[in-house]
Amino acid sequence: MKITQVFKSLTDQRVISVMEIGGADSATPLPVAGDDVQWVAENKAYAGRVKARLISYSAPDRIGLERSDDIDITAVLMIQLEN
Repeated sequence: MKITQVFKSLTDQRVISVMEIGGADSATPLPVAGDDVQWVAENKAYAGRVKARLISYSAPDRIGLERSDDIDITAVLMIQLEN
């Protein structure tokens, strides 16, 4: 399973960062609304609070014939950046 986390600005929907956080056994939990988050992208440190989270799943066409870890999960986080 591949989990991708996308950070977007709440004000202009700009994608700030995209990161892969591991599979189903990853110790990194997906943030939820209200969580404070921090991350580094392009040598800049960011911090903010999650205002909304949208999760989408992309399963293979032949899920009955494929391994379950072929499923991709994308979590789009809408972030209110701190000043």
